[in-house]
Amino acid sequence: ICSDGLTAGDCLVLVLRNETWEGALEYCQKQNNDLASLSSLSMMDSALGKITQAQTKYVWTGLRFLAGDWFWVNGNVLDYTAWSKTGQPQCPARDLRCGALDKQTRDWTNRDCEETLNFFCSAQAVKCRPPVRLTSSTPQKGHNYSGPCLGLWIFTFVFFQKLHIILF
Repeated sequence: ICSDGLTAGDCLVLVLRNETWEGALEYCQKQNNDLASLSSLSMMDSALGKITQAQTKYVWTGLRFLAGDWFWVNGNVLDYTAWSKTGQPQCPARDLRCGALDKQTRDWTNRDCEETLNFFCSAQAVKCRPPVRLTSSTPQKGHNYSGPCLGLWIFTFVFFQKLHIILF
């Protein structure tokens, strides 16, 4: 059990370091964690309890918009939401496709992915092995694509598929 009452796979850590969204994702993954998914009321409550210590107005979460949908990078389902009264952005501008928690309004907001913000990491119970090839939509044998790894694989595949379309 974590100090904030969450179970071991759901611990949140506020990182008081300024990074872009991609930089925050990389930092968390180097710690064998992931950017936090605030996918339940208990996770959101934990984040709201910690965000008061943040040094930036917004704090990165694991929320990302790609291929026409918002999703959590760890694969959690986007059932619980905490968007502002204006609602979930349906087709955000290209530079506003990363999700953050607003320290003042306590709502989710979409931000420019290149902003440098503090961020939440969450503990992962499962270490994911990345796909060997990203050119195939078929999962690779021997790799873990269930639970938290599924979202990471989908994110990685979609990200590089979109990058390929943009570059070529």
